[in-house]
Amino acid sequence: MPRSKSWAVAAAVVIALYFLFGLFGPDQSLKQAPSSSVHIKDAKPVRFDNPFSRLTAARQRLLTSVLAHIRTGYVANRTPPDDTPPLLVLYSCASNETKCGTLPERLLSVTSAYFFSMLWNGAAFAFDMRVPVKFEWYFEAVPTYMAMTTVHADIYLKRADATTILKTDHMKSTALATEDYMKRFQAEKVKILQTEHWDNWMAMRDNPSMSRYRDKYQLNELTAPSDWFWVASRLLFTKPSEWFASHLAPYRNLMGGHIVWSESLSSMNPASMITPIASGWFRIGVHATQESDEECLALRAANLCVKADKLGKECHIFFSAESRKSLDRLRKALSHYRQENDRQIEVHAVADRYGFSDLNDSPKTPGRGSIFMSDEERLKLIYVRTFMDWVILSRMDYLVGQKGDEFLKTAAWSAQVGTDLCSPLTCKFQPMEEW
Repeated sequence: MPRSKSWAVAAAVVIALYFLFGLFGPDQSLKQAPSSSVHIKDAKPVRFDNPFSRLTAARQRLLTSVLAHIRTGYVANRTPPDDTPPLLVLYSCASNETKCGTLPERLLSVTSAYFFSMLWNGAAFAFDMRVPVKFEWYFEAVPTYMAMTTVHADIYLKRADATTILKTDHMKSTALATEDYMKRFQAEKVKILQTEHWDNWMAMRDNPSMSRYRDKYQLNELTAPSDWFWVASRLLFTKPSEWFASHLAPYRNLMGGHIVWSESLSSMNPASMITPIASGWFRIGVHATQESDEECLALRAANLCVKADKLGKECHIFFSAESRKSLDRLRKALSHYRQENDRQIEVHAVADRYGFSDLNDSPKTPGRGSIFMSDEERLKLIYVRTFMDWVILSRMDYLVGQKGDEFLKTAAWSAQVGTDLCSPLTCKFQPMEEW
């Protein structure tokens, strides 16, 4: 072939490849700029990153490394039903006669139970929460093989000899820090551990008998309770079930543009990033307890909107509360502020059709249409608001609440963002210190 024709063919191939990958290659609109700002239609510079995130690049790398070690190394929960793990740790709440705790109290106990199973050679973990609802009705493990469900728990419980099941109400810090449970349970022939309440997992950080497995998963490098909780939340509390996700769908942009984050550990995966629309919002979450001064909390959130102006973003405030009256007071206080200051602030809350029920409360009717629902559907709806509030708060850019509020604290631990807390008797705010 003449040289001129060879060059012509080569040029044609290059041009074809250019258009092929230009048309069918990765969608560049999905990629967020790693730089600090871009420009949107009103010509204000907008920061895509959250300057109030506590996850520095170094901390993000460490936590991601821990996650990777756990996801590849903790394999006991893949035990097939026809086999039996040497120990099955159950987070249990199976009796209407006992109070297993509020949602945050249960999340804390689940976290301790999960790390206990991880630090016991070959132990598996399963949810055994049946009262008032099942955990898997709302959350799925990420990936799914990282935890067993109540279905798996039933299989092992029905098959187990009663003498091999140890039921205890409370696993306390002193024992968690000192006892060699592997040696004890093997001597006592314990195969299943059922427990409702667990003290803080940090006690296990000091247990000499668990050192080998802390090293295996790099857990010895995590010095703060919130670091451990963040890891557990990414494995157990981040992915909504399909049913739960359908109820969160109207709040997609408020949650950062995704209901379900990607399972990929890559920070560059578009499905793990805040979407461009949500990046133009500064999202502030507020949670009020029965003891809160709602006006104080609402005004603090409104004043934080100044930070949105500096970032070139719209200010969006999400209100959550333990009762409808408290939620109404938050809205009223912010409405007065907007009128007096002529500020544009978007206000969000879970829809009024969802009732207010704590997990320690007896079931209430979910309202009209409930007669056509199954018992499971009815129960899921009765308690879904508390799960919705928590998940949405855990996706915010900044949080505001009251000291001693475990609901907000656990959401902040999962979100790892700046959090302002006020004392119950004053309206003076300080940054949250309990990380």
